[in-house]
Amino acid sequence: MNLKSLFLFPAFMFMSLGLRAQVALGPWIPDVSETSFTVNWETAAPSMARLELTAEGRTDTLRFYRTMYGRSLVGTNHSVRADGLKPGVTYSYRVCMREVIDESQPYRLVYAGTESCSGWYTVSTLDSKASSCRFSMVNDIHGDKELLGSLYKDFPEADFVLFNGDMVSYMTSIGTVKDCIVKPVEETLRHTPLIYARGNHEGRGQEFMRFPEVIPLHDGKAYYAFRQGPVAFIVVDCGEDKPDNNREYSGNAHFDDYRAEEAEWLSSVTKEKWFRSAPVKICLSHIPMFVEEDSWYTQKQLHELFLPVLNKAGIDLMLSGHFHKHQFVPSGHSGNAFPVIVNDCDERLDFFCDGRKTDIKIYDRDNNLVHTYSF
Repeated sequence: MNLKSLFLFPAFMFMSLGLRAQVALGPWIPDVSETSFTVNWETAAPSMARLELTAEGRTDTLRFYRTMYGRSLVGTNHSVRADGLKPGVTYSYRVCMREVIDESQPYRLVYAGTESCSGWYTVSTLDSKASSCRFSMVNDIHGDKELLGSLYKDFPEADFVLFNGDMVSYMTSIGTVKDCIVKPVEETLRHTPLIYARGNHEGRGQEFMRFPEVIPLHDGKAYYAFRQGPVAFIVVDCGEDKPDNNREYSGNAHFDDYRAEEAEWLSSVTKEKWFRSAPVKICLSHIPMFVEEDSWYTQKQLHELFLPVLNKAGIDLMLSGHFHKHQFVPSGHSGNAFPVIVNDCDERLDFFCDGRKTDIKIYDRDNNLVHTYSF
């Protein structure tokens, strides 16, 4: 090879072999904060991908990539985080990708066709100084795609969507999980961020470890805290509902240690200034933390480990699921210093708080108002 041909041969070779890198699922917003948001999507073929966004009222375009050790990753599952953003700002975003048909050589990527981009969507970052907070919650859908779609058919404007556990029955196939969780509300999740509190069923099945493909972990954990406007949130990961030595777990359950570790985190995060200064404090826990005669193991353990910390932190309300039926438990029921609302499995809970008053309206799958609460 002569010197001229050497310079004509690019380190990353592009070949036009037909456009195939299209969005197969999504995009959806599985994570949001005051200074960042994450966009997930899938392509039918392995691709190089990026996220582009512009701020409201600006013309410059910011670009973000999924990288590891400074190099872009090629694949079909894409998750890109946009950092360095401003609180309470609406951003327009789109995802772009190009199919990679050969990456076997260290200095040579072979691309197919031309780049493909999605349409433009909008999403707003969180803002602790916002005047209000509103969201919509469902739980215990257990893979019922028709039910999930119907509950969000007349979806109101919200800061985020909340899935409070057991959205699927098993994590045996991540593809099936995404089809049940994301696909029915794909249009909503393109512009409304998703907050997820894991239930006991999200830990079942051989692909449980791929849950971050739906919702990214926070510092490697599935429990976390955040604030929107006047409301501070604690998102609890309850783990399984039976003892670790129960035969159903075949010896692979270590949730006692996991919850003990989580209790230490809970004690620490509720002491932070941003949390303590919030006018309203809410705990999102799939399994509720009150006990009765027939309460199961984990419900009792959460009551013992977590409830004293939450009481001391001044929690105003807990939102839960797990029981597949609506239930209101007043403060003082079994040591809880705050009320607990257990949402039905086929109802949608809409929440609004302006820091002075909290209004909750609950609708059935036909969008009929069935319960209301004000605090």
